[in-house]
Amino acid sequence: MIALKLEQSDGRIVAVLDDAALSALDLKAGDTIYLQRADFGVVALAEHDPDHEARTARGRALLKRYQRTFEAWSGG
Repeated sequence: MIALKLEQSDGRIVAVLDDAALSALDLKAGDTIYLQRADFGVVALAEHDPDHEARTARGRALLKRYQRTFEAWSGG
C-alpha cells in the first residue's frame, strides 16, 4: 500500500510521495496523474485522462460529419 501525505504549500494542498512510491508508480516530478472516484469509495489512479478517449472520439465524429464544410472554408 502506498500512502500519500498531504501538505499545504503556498496556499495549495500537495500530495507528497516518498522515493519508494515514485518508483513503484513509475512517476517523476512534473508528471500528471488522474484520480477518479469509483464505486464503494474506491479511488482509481491513472497515468492518462480517463475521459480523453471519449472526447477524442466525439471530436473525430464532428470532423467527419462536417468534413465538407471544413474543406470549403479552407479552400480545399
